[in-house]
Amino acid sequence: MLDKKNVPDVRLQYKKPLIRCWPCDVQYSVSAAIAENQYIGVGFKGMGYAIMLNDKAIRPNYFGMSADPLDEKRTGTAIAVGHGSCVREMKSESYVGSVVDVAKPERKLKSTSIERRNGRTIVRFTVSQHVGRDTVEITDFFGDPVQLSARVMWAIGDVSGDENQCDATLGYHEHLRGVAPLNWLSVGATNCKYDPSEIDPSTTLMV
Repeated sequence: MLDKKNVPDVRLQYKKPLIRCWPCDVQYSVSAAIAENQYIGVGFKGMGYAIMLNDKAIRPNYFGMSADPLDEKRTGTAIAVGHGSCVREMKSESYVGSVVDVAKPERKLKSTSIERRNGRTIVRFTVSQHVGRDTVEITDFFGDPVQLSARVMWAIGDVSGDENQCDATLGYHEHLRGVAPLNWLSVGATNCKYDPSEIDPSTTLMV
């Protein structure tokens, strides 16, 4: 039986675009109940297991940390990592292994911020993604089918040294990681309430 006490408390929220856009600036927040000397990271993993719908060309990096052409086309390769007072844009250069910081000219994350509140680290960012529907492929980034719904990966680990140093070394996440479509079988998440203040800190804090 799964021990719920060992499942990390991670909440990912986003504002779904209301208009057709190709691409759209999508606003996200990710928060986790972690220690002050830990990090929370989240990245995007494309639309599904195949390169195209009804395509037998399976994506070999489906469960890996690095990006493939479908990731680059749809969701981008940015990994948002937050710890201390730092929001870092990082990327993975291999299927598994250490992530590296993205140089300023190549960064894709916008409007980044980080907050520590009630034992949680909250990371906010905006990223340009091909979401909603286009006139060619008629795909839906937030759709229900597994092949059409974009996936996210998250990980939690320790920060070596001062967590407020934005070049601090990030430790291996071990088992504190997960991957899932943003909207799988219309389930979303279990017992996870939307908190508008995690997306927009100017809104009323949810009690």
